[in-house]
Formats: sequence, structure tokens, C-alpha cells
Amino acid sequence: MKTPSPGGTILDPPIDTLLPRVGIWIMPDNQTKGILEDFLRFLVPEESRLFDHVKSSVATIPEGEKRFGQLDEPKAIIHTWLAWQEEPGKPMGTAITARYLDPDVAQVDVLVAWLKQLFFP
Repeated sequence: MKTPSPGGTILDPPIDTLLPRVGIWIMPDNQTKGILEDFLRFLVPEESRLFDHVKSSVATIPEGEKRFGQLDEPKAIIHTWLAWQEEPGKPMGTAITARYLDPDVAQVDVLVAWLKQLFFP
């Protein structure tokens, strides 16, 4: 398989073995390249002008002042977003509970469906 299944991959062990089921999910959405923070970007409310400002601010950090590499830019963006909330510094899971990140998006539904299929067949 050249590209992952959009709904995630689950490999069942051979019959009559003690091997576990194996699940494979490639962040952020099993379709595009990225990391956990790229998945969390899906959870930022679409209408947020503040998030546009966060992205612009991170993108315009002066040369020589940017202390992270290009691959870490999604981390800088999400953590800046979280730092600019009513209660800065909340961990990602707590930020979802506080509704700084919205779990009611289609990408979450796909991931949750895969997790249920993997752990509760």
C-alpha cells in the first residue's frame, strides 16, 4: 500500500496466536504529512481571527530570532495559540475541555472511529 487508508489501518494477528492486533495511524489525519500539532490545528475554531494572527506572528519572527526549525513550526503555532487564551499554558487535553480547541470536527470523528474499531472490535 503506497498511501495509508484514510480510516486508519488495523492488522489482525494470525488465528490461534497470542499476538496482539496492531493499529497504525499516521498523524495528522492519515492522509497528509505532519505531526500531532497539525492534527490539533483542525480543532482550532475556523472563524478565529486570533489564529490568523498567531500564524502571521510566527511567520514574521525576525531572522536570527526564530529558535526553532521549520519542522517545529506547527508546535510553535499551536503553543502560541494556547498561550494567547484566557488561561494561558493549559495542556492540550485540558485545552479541549476548556473549548480552546473544538473536538467536534470531522477529523476527530474519523480518529475516534478508528480507535473504537481497534480497541473495541
